[in-house]
Amino acid sequence: MLIVIMVSSIQLALESPLNDPESKMIKAIYWLDIIATSIFTVEAASKIVAFGFMSNGEHSYMQSPWNVFDFILILTSTIGLVGYSI
Repeated sequence: MLIVIMVSSIQLALESPLNDPESKMIKAIYWLDIIATSIFTVEAASKIVAFGFMSNGEHSYMQSPWNVFDFILILTSTIGLVGYSI
């Protein structure tokens, strides 16, 4: 997961509104974003299945502030990808 986080961070650093949207780099960044978001979504889904979403006690997924932050980032990234593809 740390490698995926590092790749995702590098990808974010390379993005710029000044880049040509038809360039190979931007297309590669787009696909890396899809892959990273998919991996993060699978990780969150597996934690939700393992610990429960919200009301399974103190170890539920949404009881941890880091998991809430992670969930918000995944939602934001997914909405961004859907908005980009429209």
